[in-house]
Amino acid sequence: MKEIGFAAYLTKPVRSAQLFLCLALDMGADRMASTGEGAPLITRHLIEEQKKRNVHILVAEDNVTNQKVVTKMLEKLGYRADIVENGKEALNALDGATYDIVFMDVQMPEMDGFEATALVREREKQEGRGHVPIVAMTAHAMKGDRERCIRAGMDDYISKPIQPRDIAEAIRRTLLMTTLKGELRKLQGLLSSSGIEA
Repeated sequence: MKEIGFAAYLTKPVRSAQLFLCLALDMGADRMASTGEGAPLITRHLIEEQKKRNVHILVAEDNVTNQKVVTKMLEKLGYRADIVENGKEALNALDGATYDIVFMDVQMPEMDGFEATALVREREKQEGRGHVPIVAMTAHAMKGDRERCIRAGMDDYISKPIQPRDIAEAIRRTLLMTTLKGELRKLQGLLSSSGIEA
């Protein structure tokens, strides 16, 4: 396709977000070509890879082996993550950057995941911050542990030992819920600006 002059191709049906990212990537590719670098052919696969690169993930985990395992799993899925060792470091990281997902171990030294999550939710309310999705990571897989994590303010739960499909599914669910909530807010804004109560 590239040999005959195409910069990109998408398969139907094309979603507006896909088209927008395709155009943005193409404009970046034009800049690459003007500097002599080879520009890649833009496909839906390249767009998916780019979307994954744009997902900012924080992992709060005190065990070095678990840090490495989760990091490798995320890399194989196409994501990158910042790693911190406890709840206090997670709070500091959240003060300094915006994250799309936080994977939070529930048992850590200095400040555990439950306390850190409670403080995150408190700060969100007090400072008017947007809701950051927090996924609990725990070795506890007993009945009621998931409910305890949700009651503590976490959005989802995965049990250790963490499997690649579990982490991939947690990311998919979290990003889907974030997208749906964003679309719902847009719809509510449109309805209220039209004088219709939701």
